[in-house]
Amino acid sequence: KPKTAYVISLGLVGSEMCIRDSREFGCETLDADEIAHEALSETEILEAITKSFAKVLADERVGQERPEAAILRDDGEIDRQALARLVFPCKENVKKLNEIVHPWVHRRILEIIEAHQNRHSGVGAESVLVLDVSLLSSSPLLEKCDAVLFVHADREIRLKRAEGRGWEANELDRREVHQPSTEEKRGLSRWTVNNTGFLEETRDQVRDILTEIGALKS
Repeated sequence: KPKTAYVISLGLVGSEMCIRDSREFGCETLDADEIAHEALSETEILEAITKSFAKVLADERVGQERPEAAILRDDGEIDRQALARLVFPCKENVKKLNEIVHPWVHRRILEIIEAHQNRHSGVGAESVLVLDVSLLSSSPLLEKCDAVLFVHADREIRLKRAEGRGWEANELDRREVHQPSTEEKRGLSRWTVNNTGFLEETRDQVRDILTEIGALKS
């Protein structure tokens, strides 16, 4: 039985355009970042993060009774930007955080892939599941995918899109340093979409790829 999971793998900004196009063409889509949001809402994840980063959090909240408040919003949920500021400057901290969050994320995505495969066995756009997974090359999810699509945009465009997300000036660089290189992503991928130009140009490239795999009629 075919895996029926086609993957969009890219850096950190811009994938939402290809995900949107794929959805409009009838594909099912999944954003790993959204699954990570779910993970950070889990009590077990919060407890593991606060335990693992106890010393760092204590340094952030000198004299405070609840050092975990450094990464919590008023509603008790994790403040993702505060967590990023705490973690991303240090590769060891990134590795530690990934070891906590990624297993939960991977399990959840595998559940979704399995459910998708059980629902669909034929051809057509609805049988294609497009995953947006930025760290695919080091993920066990890779073996579940039929093919990889790398979406690339020039650095200037990536910076503008990061700014549009409300990220601080150096946030993109802090995150991309932990990503596989562009060359590694290209080498892993069956296709590359140039996401630097107009929205219509990106949409046309997505259409061509879906047509090639038989999800759309030519």
